[in-house]
Amino acid sequence: MNLNNYIRSIPNYPKKGILFRDVTTIFNNADAFKYCINRISKICKKKKISKIAGIEDRGFIIGAAVALKLNLPFVPIRKKGKLPFKNMLKNIN
Repeated sequence: MNLNNYIRSIPNYPKKGILFRDVTTIFNNADAFKYCINRISKICKKKKISKIAGIEDRGFIIGAAVALKLNLPFVPIRKKGKLPFKNMLKNIN
């Protein structure tokens, strides 16, 4: 499967000259999403990883799915002040 077929390209967004790649369109196709998670999980499994971290929005969706598949803890990463401080420390330690 070629995931490029499921990624939407939006020219001149958020400003002129930038080609934005929208990966949320992968989530609209169960087979593409499963393939994406399986591929990332396969790469991660080869490494000595103890946690999966995901950065905001899309990273939460993909990261949480990979963490679940690998039976690892998931650490959500957000801008400072967006998650309760104690929860962040608990997840990181």
